Amino acid sequence: MVTAVYYEPNSYWNDFAIVREHLNRRATDDPSIDWVEHLRAVNGGRQFRKALILNCGNGWVERELFDRGLIFAATGTDISEEFVEQCRRDAGDRLVSYVAMDINRIDEVIAAGTDLTLTWEPYDLIVNYAACHHIEMLDRVLSTVRSLCAPDAIFVSWDYMGPDRNQYPNRQWRAIRRLNDTLPSDLRKKLQYPSLPTMLVHDPSEAIRSSRVHDAIGAWFDVFHDRDLGGGLAYEVITHNRAFFDVDGPRSDVLDEVRRLLVADEEWTSRNSGGGFRYVLARPRASIDPTIAETRLSAERQCQARAIRRGGRYGRRTWPGITSSWRRSALQRLRRIRPLVFIDTFLVRVPKVRRALKVLLGRSKPT
Repeated sequence: MVTAVYYEPNSYWNDFAIVREHLNRRATDDPSIDWVEHLRAVNGGRQFRKALILNCGNGWVERELFDRGLIFAATGTDISEEFVEQCRRDAGDRLVSYVAMDINRIDEVIAAGTDLTLTWEPYDLIVNYAACHHIEMLDRVLSTVRSLCAPDAIFVSWDYMGPDRNQYPNRQWRAIRRLNDTLPSDLRKKLQYPSLPTMLVHDPSEAIRSSRVHDAIGAWFDVFHDRDLGGGLAYEVITHNRAFFDVDGPRSDVLDEVRRLLVADEEWTSRNSGGGFRYVLARPRASIDPTIAETRLSAERQCQARAIRRGGRYGRRTWPGITSSWRRSALQRLRRIRPLVFIDTFLVRVPKVRRALKVLLGRSKPT
């Protein structure tokens, strides 16, 4: 199930209230003000007329914006038919429509004129909540999204913008491991470097070009609020670490350790920006130089072609990724060799089996 991949309960670092407060403080300077209330204040307390929700997933973002009175109408898009059907069921009487499509081809969908829900009115709010790190053709998508915006529209982005495919560079991966090792033994996560081949098979869009999201937003929108949320270390240590959660949710007896991890993460982020999440607000650029636009779009197409030749890999190889791949290959070979070693040892050590084998091979006559 798609929903099981992205919405596993009691599994993520921001399931902890203290993590949410930490992120709020870094995003808005106030632990009690989240991105929704901050966005409301930026818009002068007014309601947005129509929002476009990129890669909406199960639809919780637009429902939250509706229920908190921030938007009047919305369109959600997602590549998953399963998610789109779930969103339509859960929307209730909210004024929201959904389009099942590959967001990477949004320009083709609009050009075909088959989904008028995208174009009946300019959007004054574009929401990227953990969506753009799943988009491969970032310039193609964001240039099209900009063309759908009203002049006073706001683009809000709360997203992972760290290394592509979570292929952490050696310095970051070492820091993650060191931080994990500071935990009591019963709370340590069994860290495993993200496997690129596994990701390409099971979740090919995950963090596909995440390191380019911030740059792409800045190319098509004028950024006026930009905060590094961190998470380059603590996210990996806490998220999917079953020792921090039980069936009822985050464990209350580990809060001191979570706080300590957040402090260490913040100290690391102050010296190493761009390793985790960012909160960005921007407005559509009034004009874009056509030559610059075509240069970016052409470079993106070339980058995609190069990634295809590399088997889907964007970005540079990392030393931890290479060594992890070597270890996995060695283990796979060992698993294939072990039965043969056992059989060979068994045949050598059991005389009757050895004699029977010689008879079968014609090297000995039956006794």
